[in-house]
Amino acid sequence: MDAADLSWNALPRLRYRLENRRRLRDRRQQILLAQAGFLRPDRDRPAGCCGCKHYYGRVHGRGDRLICAMHPYGPEAAICVDWLAEQPS
Repeated sequence: MDAADLSWNALPRLRYRLENRRRLRDRRQQILLAQAGFLRPDRDRPAGCCGCKHYYGRVHGRGDRLICAMHPYGPEAAICVDWLAEQPS
């Protein structure tokens, strides 16, 4: 890069691009770790889902976590009407 390329408006654009690359890299790493099971989804389990047999809690696609089939984003109330106790294995 020569001095003409480093004009007053080129540096913010360069900073913006580098920051976006960093965010994208961090997001990809987070998704891969979650899909491989290295993150602890139980730590983020909604309180209404504790002990429920329908709980799924895995990350899919762009990093969206699927809670269960009935309530993909978690129950709307503190007590889930579809809650069933887990069966001991």
